[in-house]
Amino acid sequence: KHSAPLVVVRGGGERQYFNNVSLAREYVLTSRDVRDVAGTDSCIFRLAKSTLAAIEVKAGKKFNGIQAGVSNLRKRYRFADSHMGAPRRLRALQDAFSLVRHITEMGEQAFLDEMQASLDGMIELEAMDAVEQPTAEQPGRRARKKNKKKIASGSQGGAGVGAV
Repeated sequence: KHSAPLVVVRGGGERQYFNNVSLAREYVLTSRDVRDVAGTDSCIFRLAKSTLAAIEVKAGKKFNGIQAGVSNLRKRYRFADSHMGAPRRLRALQDAFSLVRHITEMGEQAFLDEMQASLDGMIELEAMDAVEQPTAEQPGRRARKKNKKKIASGSQGGAGVGAV
């Protein structure tokens, strides 16, 4: 005998039924992220596979990636002016596909840890202003480079030889 659910969670086109409020709360708070990530992964896979298939049909042969296909097509065709951004978007799709197909659960955690460390290590711009700035005695990088060129060419700057 089944009892009527206490909680119904609706999201998008799906419904989930729970007899336990704490299970429903946990579902709402945690599984949405998991579903979104899985949806993004599968979306990128679908887009990449469909795009590669379309490129292969247009070229009449198989390729080992979107960029290889686009490079081959560009030898015989050019994108219309209204679609000049397509190669950039296709490269971004290939990059996204390359990233998600190689990330495992361990790799995902390592990536997140690395990004968190990078974000934690960021320096505020105001804090950078407090760091010692180059002085006249310590010229900045461009000035040091310029001085090296002058020295190498024999010019020391200033008024020149014999000036008073």
